[in-house]
Amino acid sequence: MKLEFTTISYFNTQHLVDLVNERNSFLDKYHNSVDENFNYTIDEPKEIEEIKNEIIEYIKEHKDTLAVDVILEALTNLGDEPSVLYNGEGLFCIASLSETYVDESFLDEMSEDAYDRYLDETDHNIPVERWYETVREALDYYIKNY
Repeated sequence: MKLEFTTISYFNTQHLVDLVNERNSFLDKYHNSVDENFNYTIDEPKEIEEIKNEIIEYIKEHKDTLAVDVILEALTNLGDEPSVLYNGEGLFCIASLSETYVDESFLDEMSEDAYDRYLDETDHNIPVERWYETVREALDYYIKNY
């Protein structure tokens, strides 16, 4: 595999950061409106969802010129839980935390050998078509299916 660098646009990155910060200001205003009975004193600003949608579309449109870490951090600001996984065989996947969850009671009943085989055969419960040679390719898949 040949390592390649992506041309990162400062302008695109700054615009995404500005969108995230703008959304966070509306979230802060909303969360700070809680009274002593833990009730919100204002309605949730419609801008929270509108800017979230704008952020998602912006990421999809400019994913090739945004740094991977900036995209992942923006997604976490939206409440997503993207995890970069590596399978030890040169392949990467980005999955939500909930996709990688394995019921502990299921694992408790397995022998150590069965557990090792389970992990070898499943790659964190992620289908084989979601594993890519680069983090960027894995992120492209994740964003396309967001």
